[in-house]
Amino acid sequence: MKTLLIAIFVLIISSISVAAQYIEGQENKSYKDDTMTITTMSVIEEPMMCTMEYAPVCAEVQVQCIKAPCFPMKQTFGNACSAGKNSILFEWECSSYLNETVYNKYEPKREAVQKIISKANYKTLVKMNELLDQKIKIVKMSRIAVEMQKERISKYAFIKSVVNTQLSAK
Repeated sequence: MKTLLIAIFVLIISSISVAAQYIEGQENKSYKDDTMTITTMSVIEEPMMCTMEYAPVCAEVQVQCIKAPCFPMKQTFGNACSAGKNSILFEWECSSYLNETVYNKYEPKREAVQKIISKANYKTLVKMNELLDQKIKIVKMSRIAVEMQKERISKYAFIKSVVNTQLSAK
């Protein structure tokens, strides 16, 4: 009986430890290639319950770089809730509508764009976010070539990323 109680106690303690690591964002993934090594950090500040509804969103996941340049990774989540605190760029899967090469070519301009956008008030930033969502929807429904869609959506998603950064700062 005493052994059974000790086993149950150890099981409970190990479960709490695993849960605490998950909640603190310790669940990391590492990727490595010739130019850089990065670690994605899925930060979950508090436990959340999300439905299993499939309404995919493309979101930016901040990465911790060992070598530069280092841009946030784009990741598809099952729905907006499961994306958590990550900045949602648009609805649907990243691979369907985002060209990361085009997106990343705008990265050197991030500071300049941020400087311009930082002058806007909160209400204007929210409106900009809504307008960018509308533009992305229109491009997704348009009958232009897929590569042209990806190029335009990548540009709008980049601007939305900067706007989201400013919104979270205000």
